[in-house]
Amino acid sequence: RVADVAEAPEGGRLDVEVVDWSPFRMWSSLSRVDAFHWPAAYDRWGLWGMSESYRDDPTNRLPRQKGITIDAWAMTSMMRYSGRPIWPPGTPEVDRERKKVNVLEYLPAGTVHRLFPNGADSIVCIGAGGGLDLMTAKYFGAKKIDGVEINKLVVHAVRWVPEFYSFVGNLYNHDVHPDVDVHVAEGRHFLESSEESYDIVQLSGVDTFSTSEAGAFSLSENYLYTVEGFETFLRHLNAGGVVTLTRWFYPKIIAGSGGGNGPDWIEPRYSLRLLSLAREALTRQLGGDQAAADAGIFFLHSENFTVILAKPNGFTPSDLDTLHAHCESMGFGVLYSPRESTPTIQLGAAKFQNALQAYMDLDGVAAERFLEEREFDVTPPVDDKPFFFEHSKFKDIWQKDQFINVLGGFTAHGTLTILLIEVIVLGFVFVIVPLVFMRRRRSNASARTKLGILIYFTALGFGFIVVEIVLSQKFVLFLGHPVYALAVILFSMLLFSGIGSMLSYKCPLPWSATLFAGGLSLVPVYFFPQIFETFLGQSQAVRVAISVAILAPLGLTMGMPFPLGLRMLNRVDPGLIPWAWAINGYTSVLGSVLAVMLAIEFGFTTTIYVAAAVYGVGVIGYALMYTRETKPTSSPAIES
Repeated sequence: RVADVAEAPEGGRLDVEVVDWSPFRMWSSLSRVDAFHWPAAYDRWGLWGMSESYRDDPTNRLPRQKGITIDAWAMTSMMRYSGRPIWPPGTPEVDRERKKVNVLEYLPAGTVHRLFPNGADSIVCIGAGGGLDLMTAKYFGAKKIDGVEINKLVVHAVRWVPEFYSFVGNLYNHDVHPDVDVHVAEGRHFLESSEESYDIVQLSGVDTFSTSEAGAFSLSENYLYTVEGFETFLRHLNAGGVVTLTRWFYPKIIAGSGGGNGPDWIEPRYSLRLLSLAREALTRQLGGDQAAADAGIFFLHSENFTVILAKPNGFTPSDLDTLHAHCESMGFGVLYSPRESTPTIQLGAAKFQNALQAYMDLDGVAAERFLEEREFDVTPPVDDKPFFFEHSKFKDIWQKDQFINVLGGFTAHGTLTILLIEVIVLGFVFVIVPLVFMRRRRSNASARTKLGILIYFTALGFGFIVVEIVLSQKFVLFLGHPVYALAVILFSMLLFSGIGSMLSYKCPLPWSATLFAGGLSLVPVYFFPQIFETFLGQSQAVRVAISVAILAPLGLTMGMPFPLGLRMLNRVDPGLIPWAWAINGYTSVLGSVLAVMLAIEFGFTTTIYVAAAVYGVGVIGYALMYTRETKPTSSPAIES
């Protein structure tokens, strides 16, 4: 039952506690979603970067809001909206409704709409959340509004739960608002499989630290924030269109002795990486013309949020006049503008050297060196290393800022480091040590054979899990969702490797199975990208079927070496078979952590090469433990 809530006037505060404050809670394979009545203490939470000038007008009152959290951490908000027309202005009825939601004019994410005074013809908002960007688009007169939200439970709450869909004026109901169409999909996949083009492609704070808090997908890739992803956004623009992204602005202050009221340098990890990403994508899109790319970037900030605008055609003098006037009226700071240099940043009462301007003043190799010399990893991510949110560097991992993120939680690098230590220690204690104490007899196998066993089953454990993890990450874009990718990869690899194990006795040259598995593990590097590009526009069922089909040969081959190794051990010394299982299991768990560490540091392609090389080393292990002896030294034969 939803408890009665004392409704204060718009802009007021609740005078009583909300007892049953969350009328909606649902779980999915991706996350837990809660939608709730907005506690008064949250004040303007969710109105990211709102200009302080909004409060200067005494007739303005903060709108009523309700909230949505994902995994009890990431938050998006719903704003009260009657559902009545809020465009075009000029009539008493419309102006009255606009006044109720005019805070939308004061949010930095809406800056892009200033470039379309008559309203954009079309906009796609990736990460629609509670609908704030969609409402902003309606407020500024966009004629066709597509929203894309990966989490179906968020859409369900806003579209179907009475406490919320009535609150937002049925914004997600296409029958009520035919100009708004909300799709449940992964943003980049939605665009890659679409022929639509837009005046505006918008991403406002898409993705957060929520998964790091919940544990699910905390170390997964994000293909929205890569150079190739940004190029996808640019390709789906109409002539004169703009891509705009909103991200956090939490620069690290570097102590120094510069002038002003504070330190003289800051390291804007999120903003600088976003800027380098946009610059690289625009440069590629414009055929390598970096000067033209620089002319198409405008970057601003408000409080702890930044907004970047990227226009392939370049900003006209009129565009820049509009943007600068808007920033001045709202009190937004300009981080980079092609019209004038911004050597310093004003943060509160202090001025700092502007690292973003310093980067944009360089080009070519000098700019690349500048990024590499920064304390954090701010180089532009690519599809092969799509970890935009991971700014730490493993070489400096024991430094606090590399281990702890700006919100006080562990960075992915910190999480991986802790996990690696746990796996090494716990795996050794609970897998290896028991076998040592449970051993009842001395093995007659030679030291050479034992070394071969160690090498061979280590190679199989590490190689298999590394390939599996890399595949589960690379298939996200093709299948459109991390859950689909994980399910299809696990199903396919386990099914076909099981079949491969069953058929392994037919392999005439057992050592060749390991070599062949290593060779086939390179197939995803060279052939899967072309397959993905060819079939990306097909239906979900077709893409799943294609995924299973192309994974079948790899799974069959990778399933053979392990049982072939066990058969060899059965001839050498069956008592060593438990050790083979222990080594394989231990290195599989260890490899699952190392695979992600390698991918973050060196990329998926290098990680696959490492897995293939490890399989090659496994051939050496097989040769060392190989024997023609057919009579077991002890214990009955164990066939698998």
